[in-house]
Amino acid sequence: MATTDVAGAIRVPGLEAPDVKPGVADILAAHRTRMASERTLMAWIRTSISMITFGFTIAKFAQAAEQGGFLKGTSIHASAPVRLGYTLVIGATLVLAGALIQHALFARGLPKRGPGNGPWDLAATTAALVVVLGILILASLLFRLGPF
Repeated sequence: MATTDVAGAIRVPGLEAPDVKPGVADILAAHRTRMASERTLMAWIRTSISMITFGFTIAKFAQAAEQGGFLKGTSIHASAPVRLGYTLVIGATLVLAGALIQHALFARGLPKRGPGNGPWDLAATTAALVVVLGILILASLLFRLGPF
């Protein structure tokens, strides 16, 4: 009778491969795959930081223009630029959170970290901090809190 292991692989008694230690090529391939996943996450971080800062800048500029009365007499609705800024901050934060989850799930399927790798994933830690920063910036915009 077939069973499944923790990773979900099907195990059939009598048809199991002998225990084979991974070779140097296998280890290097796993390292390359992990680094590619981290590079992809870093690209998402870069994109999200750009979107968050652009959204924050638009929202703050629109709030200042609204308070200064610069938007009176124009066809621009006073809250439209602010909503655009909020949308960019929210979207970037959600997309980065999704990319972080995807990276974590993918990295979980790779072999455990070996010699030469640190005990933690710097790209994932940075992504988590940027997600928290996005949430704080959104709170700052919505509730006008903090030093911003």
